[in-house]
Parts: sequence; C-alpha cells; structure tokens
Amino acid sequence: MLNMKISLLTIIAAAGITLIGCQIDYASYAPSVLACVLVWAIGRYCDHKGWKRASGLAGALGALTAASIAAASLTYGLGALKRPYIDATLAAIDAWFGLSASETVTFVGSHPLLHTVLAYAYGTMGVQTLLVVLCVKRPQVFLTRMILGALVMAACFAFWPAQGSCVYFNLPVPDYYAQVLRDLDGLQRGQVINLGKITGIVTFPSFHTIWAVLLAAAFWPTRLRWPALALNGLVIASVVPIGMHYYADLAAGILIAAIALALTRRKVEVRPGDAPCQTSKTNNSSNRYLVATTSPWPAATTTGP
Repeated sequence: MLNMKISLLTIIAAAGITLIGCQIDYASYAPSVLACVLVWAIGRYCDHKGWKRASGLAGALGALTAASIAAASLTYGLGALKRPYIDATLAAIDAWFGLSASETVTFVGSHPLLHTVLAYAYGTMGVQTLLVVLCVKRPQVFLTRMILGALVMAACFAFWPAQGSCVYFNLPVPDYYAQVLRDLDGLQRGQVINLGKITGIVTFPSFHTIWAVLLAAAFWPTRLRWPALALNGLVIASVVPIGMHYYADLAAGILIAAIALALTRRKVEVRPGDAPCQTSKTNNSSNRYLVATTSPWPAATTTGP
C-alpha cells in the first residue's frame, strides 16, 4: 500500500514538472535513484533470507528516499509557476493576532545561546526521521503521514508562494537562507532543477512544523516520547527565527499535521522486542502483548486481549 502511495507521489511530481515545462538535470538524480535500487535489492535479499525486521527497515528507508526525491522535485517544479508572493498577507495575519516574525527574529538573534540551541534543533529532522525508521514498529504509518503532509504543502505552495520574513522586513539574510532566495528567483527564470542542490524553498506552510508534529506522534508509543516531544517543541519554536517563517506558516503546518494524524489514526500491535526503542510491558498471567495507538492522543497504551 505504501509503495502505491510513493508511486502516486512520484507520478504527480513527474506530471507537474513536465506540465510546467521545467528543465531537469537528470544526471543529478542518478545517485539517489541508485541508492533506492540498492536499498530495494537489500530488502529483497533480507526477505528471501527470512530476515523480516531487516527487510522492513530496508523497505522503509527505500520508501523514505523515494518520497523525499519526489516531494523535493515537485516543490521545485511548482516554484517555476511565477505566482505572486504573499508575504504581505502572511505578515498582516500575524499582525492581526498581535504577532511579529520580525521581532522574534531580532530577539533570538540578539541572544546567541538561544539562537544556537534553536538552530541545532532545526537541523535534527533527518536524524529523527532515521530513528523513527529504526525504533517504530510500523514506520509506514509515519511515512504515509509525511506524504500526505508533503502533498498538501505542495498544493499550498503552488498557489501561495512566499519569500520569507527576512526579505519582507528587510532583515539580514542568513547565509543558509540566501540559497533559498537564489533558487526561488532562478526557478522563475528557468533554472535547471539539480537534485544535488535542492533545499527547502517553501515558506507557507511550514513543512518543518508538519514534520515536527508527525515525528512527535511517531515517537509517542516508544521510550523516546518525552525527549522527542521536547526536541520537536524546540523545532516548532525555531521555525520563525531560524527558518524565516511567519507565525501563519507555523499555524498552517500544525493544522495540516493534525489532519494527517486524523486521517491515519489506527491501532498498531507492539510486541516486546519488535523495535529497539519500543515500550515493552507484558502481562505475567497470560501471553498478552501491548497495543499502542499510532496517534499520541488521548492515550499512549492500552492492554490488548
């Protein structure tokens, strides 16, 4: 089922890029495609040997790689649509609620330690995602949620692109964000899409916020629930001062993540020893196992029959 979703996302990405008429450096895709093929081959070998856990991990890693390629390509293709930027609207929404991205960026920038902590948290998403694949029994649920979030994010970006708060408020542009602005400008002038140089160019909604909420939910049935919740809370706190987002981007990201969680809420059996980070309580009086919901709300665990 997950392979079908990955295929659908890939088809949407390919069709979107083709219809928009973007130029693509196909050679830049070779390393990632080869990585997917290698992981797939390893998974098949493990499945043939009966190593179910290793086979599942390989499948999840392959799906994650393929989905990342498709989602990144899709957003870059949509970046060439030449839609007007909506930064003024996003700033006005923030102001209506009494919030200011400019003040937050300035405040955090004037406190080096706080800036360093938030910047570090902002950069942990890849490592956290790998841990989900290793620690959660069914990472396919998390990957499905990520695909849903990526599709909604791409649809929003197609209609409502933005440059970021540092541009709108004439703030100093961080070195890491300068590449985002160069790509946004280049895509509208026919820049060739090079997978090796792709970065995050979406302002509204904040995909880091979507990602952080889904990561916290994925870790909830494991022993890492509280550290993951704290870390991803820092990630969400960092999207405005580090990611140059507006508060409206953050709110939209939380809403999209909540919808993805609601659409994929289901129970997952968690047997002791299934995953290195999984909770593992057993009932001594009978051969029972723990059942944990993949959504963190309202309860983390209940005892199965």
